[in-house]
Amino acid sequence: MEIEAFKLTIETAKHIQSVYINNVWTTMGSYLVGFGWLLTSVEARSYLEQHQTLLLNIIKVVLVIFVIHGLVLIGACYNSYQLLNDISVTCLKISPGRLKTIIDSYSIPLYWPIISLFINGSIVFLLTQKLMQLRRIKL
Repeated sequence: MEIEAFKLTIETAKHIQSVYINNVWTTMGSYLVGFGWLLTSVEARSYLEQHQTLLLNIIKVVLVIFVIHGLVLIGACYNSYQLLNDISVTCLKISPGRLKTIIDSYSIPLYWPIISLFINGSIVFLLTQKLMQLRRIKL
């Protein structure tokens, strides 16, 4: 029974890590595609300049997606920590060295979300800055 619970916990840890990594790369790719399209398409910039409400809504969506992205990353990090902490408490039969290796292999350390949010946050900042350049202030 304990071995089955251990295997299930490891599979869950793998899934959490997979969701985390998928979220980071998908979000980064989406932002880079949007930013690249905005930089290279004169027609897109012109259209957005003429449709200020759409432009403002795009800025809001970019920022909301970033907040959701951050919540997913922090949630995955927290879930990973909790799950692997449970392993260390319940799996006393595994040697401490081997247990540490297992935990290190499947955990999401705190620096991962920090680095991911910094990188994707930088892209969001540049994208938002470019979008704000297209925004005309109406007085």
